[in-house]
This record gives sequence, structure tokens and C-alpha cells, in this order.
Amino acid sequence: MVGNRSKRVLFSALMGLLVVLAPLLTFIRPGAATSGGRQLRMSAPATASPGVPITVSVSGLVRGAEVELVEGAAVLAASTAPRSGRLRFTVTFGRPGLTSLRVIERLSGRTTSRGVLKSVEVGGSQAPSTPAPSPVVAPSTGSAAAATIVPLTTRTTTTTIATTTIATTATATTSVPVTTATTTTTTTRPVTVTPDCAVRIWPLGDSLTVGGYGDRAGFTDSYRYELFRQLTTSGKNVVFRGHIGAPGSVLQWGAVPPAGTTGEFSHSGVGGYSVADMVRDLTTFATGLRPDVIVVNLGTNGGKPGEYRQLIARLQQLAPNAYIVMGTLTPRVPELGSRRVVDAERSLLNATIRAIGSESSSDRLFTAEVTERLFNDDPMTTADFFDDTHLAVSGGTKFGRALTPEVSLAAALAKRC
Repeated sequence: MVGNRSKRVLFSALMGLLVVLAPLLTFIRPGAATSGGRQLRMSAPATASPGVPITVSVSGLVRGAEVELVEGAAVLAASTAPRSGRLRFTVTFGRPGLTSLRVIERLSGRTTSRGVLKSVEVGGSQAPSTPAPSPVVAPSTGSAAAATIVPLTTRTTTTTIATTTIATTATATTSVPVTTATTTTTTTRPVTVTPDCAVRIWPLGDSLTVGGYGDRAGFTDSYRYELFRQLTTSGKNVVFRGHIGAPGSVLQWGAVPPAGTTGEFSHSGVGGYSVADMVRDLTTFATGLRPDVIVVNLGTNGGKPGEYRQLIARLQQLAPNAYIVMGTLTPRVPELGSRRVVDAERSLLNATIRAIGSESSSDRLFTAEVTERLFNDDPMTTADFFDDTHLAVSGGTKFGRALTPEVSLAAALAKRC
């Protein structure tokens, strides 16, 4: 009896400690990623000019680890972490556009961290007489080691992924229908939209995915509209697919195509759904979709860590070749003052989402730091909310921007033709 009572007391004490510490788990400083108790940091300018070198500094590395600086799917540089745990790269970009920088750390052939993520807006125009320079090697300065640079492959489309910086496309374009073969042009990146080649994106979530609160007619309070605009104006050929609004479906709630487009804009957002609800119905919703990219926004209506892990594992079984973007939770109005998630269940779920991303060895799984971005980088105010939880149109726009970096990268990697 005494032994059992002691065990119950110890268990209660541990649970109490977890409740106290859980809110702290979401407060990861911008520009840092955690791995095994370490904080991996990247420092890079938010903007750059074509042909002008920029310096990217990385700290918190494990001595002897193999380190890669990645832009999209291309490796820009590779080096070995020195004793100081700091590396410095100098890179020159040859064309304007929104690009991404990512650090991958490997030890003994095993990925120990996919690192912090940073976006850089390369603006301006390059003189026609000046060829695009290749990246160059940074000289060794102080205790930060220089890196060997791999030439950057020239592409017509650049992608972005960021944890702490939200950048917007430098040149505006018009929206492009996704059901007819047509062409839209920016000043730097032409793109041909072909329905058969469109990357199929599956928005999966709850009422924040559906919308219809801040805009009951057009549903533009959903993040999907700004996300679609960001993707198409940066040259991505995409279509949104789901069981609601699909051709022939009797369910059409929230499937209003963006202004100027006529293509399919379906989704699988179900108001009031918890993580467990989605796990239960996932197989039915996925029938016939064949997604290339899945955007997961769940947890506002509740979810346990085990349920979320089950959800992601099931998605990987149903769509093994799809890229999955897991968004951390959107803020609520009561959290705006402290700029942190204080509810223990929400905090623990955020920590679980981050842990799944950092633990996974899959290159098809990404975590979008929605919480931190909407607290700090593109901060929400009460004007961005319809009520304490649901969003106004401006809030949906910010939410869409917060998801764009990872979804944009996933769409680029999933490019079908």
C-alpha cells in the first residue's frame, strides 16, 4: 500500500511539473532550431542584390559533423564543423527572386538536424553584360571556419522556406486559372500553367481551413486564399484538392475558387474536428485524391500527442510520396498579450509537432512555425480575429503567409512536369 501511494504521489508530481514546463516548450527564439538540447542558429540578411555576396553564419554545430548549406533542393556548400561549432559561408545569387537557405547537419551519416531555415529576397536586376557569378568561398574569419562552395544551379523558379522571416514576392503578378493551359509572366520568371502538371495540394484541417467566419460569402478568411496567391504569383503550378468541393461532391462549403480562377479549389477542412476526428475519417477523405503536398492544420479543437503522431503516420501510409507540411497552432486572442501559448494541451501539441519534424529522417516532412511567425514575425492583433479563435480576412491572410515558405518548397520539390 505504501509503495502504491508513493508511486501515485510521484506520478502526480511529474504531471504537475509537465504542466508547468509545457508552455515553455513553444517559446523557441526566432532563428533557432533545437536538436538534442542544442540550439542551431543561422544568421543571414533578409535581402540581397544579384551579384553581391552575402554572408551566412551558422552556430551550435557538433564538432566533426558534416554540414550542408541548401537552397531549395540544391546543395550550395558543404563543410565539416570545427571545434568552435561555427561555420561561415559567402554566397552570391545571380538572379532576382525569393530564395531559401537551409542547414543540414549529419554525424556518421545520420541526419542529426535539418537545421534552421531562412528566406532571402534577392531584389533588383542584373546588368545584361554581367554574367551571373557563381558562389564564392568565404575567407576564414575569427573562429568561424570557411566553407567549400558548390556552384549554384541556375533555375527559372526559386523557392523559400523560413522559420523566422516572412518575406513577400518582390514582383506582383496576376492570378492564373489552373484549368486551362495559359501563361503568366513576372519580370523575371515566366511560368506555363498546365492542369495535368499541376502540383496537387491537399489542405487538411478544421474551421480555420474552411473559413466562413470573417467572410461568410467568399471564405477568404481561410489561409488557403493567400497561400494560393503566394504560390501562383511566385510561379508555382498548383491546384488545391480535397473531399469538400471535389467534382461531383455534394459538399461544397468553402470551395469558392479565388477571384480570377476557375479551377478546382477543394479541401478537407471540417469545422469542429479534433485530431482524433481526423484520424478516424482520414481514409475516407483521402479516397481518390493522390496528393503531392499535404498541409496539416489541426489541434485547435483538441489533440493528444499520440493522436497527432498517429495522424502523420497514417498520412505517410496513404500518400507515401507526398510532402507533408505540419503547421503549429495559430494564436488565440487571449494569448496575444504574452505572445506565447499558455494552455498546457496546446503547448504540448506544439511541442509534439516540432518533435515529429526534428526526429524524422524523412526529407518529405516539414514543420511550419505558424505560432512563432504570427506572434513575432507577422504579428497578429485583435483586428485579425472574428472571435477569440476564428479569423478575420486579415488574419487568414497572415496565416497564409506563415504557411507559404514550407508549402512553397514542398511544391517545388513535388513538381510533376
